[in-house]
Amino acid sequence: MGIDPSTNMCKLAKKKFLRIENKFFNEVNSDYLLKKYGSFDIIIANNVLAHNPNIKEIILSIKKILSNEGHIIVELQNSSKLLNNALLDMIYHEHFFYFDKLSFLNLLGLNNFRTTKFKYTKMHGGSFRVYAKHSKNQSKIILNKKIKMKIKKFQDEAKKKNLQVKEFFRKNRNKKIFIYGAAAKTTVFINYYKITKKLVKYVIDDTVLKQNKYIPNTKIKIMKERVITKEKPDYIIIGAWNYYNYIKKKLKYIKSWNGKIITFFPYYRVN
Repeated sequence: MGIDPSTNMCKLAKKKFLRIENKFFNEVNSDYLLKKYGSFDIIIANNVLAHNPNIKEIILSIKKILSNEGHIIVELQNSSKLLNNALLDMIYHEHFFYFDKLSFLNLLGLNNFRTTKFKYTKMHGGSFRVYAKHSKNQSKIILNKKIKMKIKKFQDEAKKKNLQVKEFFRKNRNKKIFIYGAAAKTTVFINYYKITKKLVKYVIDDTVLKQNKYIPNTKIKIMKERVITKEKPDYIIIGAWNYYNYIKKKLKYIKSWNGKIITFFPYYRVN
């Protein structure tokens, strides 16, 4: 079963006959879950822990409802990759925490969890997945001595990225440009670089709930994909670049009018 605070997402899940509780996951609701369902053998939290300001409460609530021999499986964006590649568009209001391997394993160890497996993944420009279970002992904190160096690398790479974006729009100010994917990272990208409707005509997204709305703080409208064949843009910037390969394959038809696909993250490329 699942738990999620989003009412509309829970309604969609129930239509698919999935068992779900429309609640925030916190200490109070973990007591509710334990009373109603008992303890859980596997708890999965993919790309959600960094969205909650009360991280210790979440970890302890997970610990409360996890069975004695149970496992938690957690996936998080890797802040080391974010810093090394200057993934500016991944820094936004929904993320209260940015973990690398060391900081997250410290958090688990301090709350009496033992890591049983760790692996890196490619999601969001670089993530990691941790498997852990209860431990009787509390681990010691290991300090990250390279953090200052990583922040300096982020600053240097961000300057390069800024020049790439500005130069692209300067050279192509008379071209028709769309962005594909009305993701949170797209909103950050557009607002950070002060991209207006004069530079980008539309943002394209397949999500019905987003269509015919606007990117926050702009006049750039979110449209259905069919507007691409009608307007025939010169360039489509992939905003949801974590799905680059899927979107690139989907948009291969724009080559029929010599349209090109662009990404700036995690690195600059033109196809």
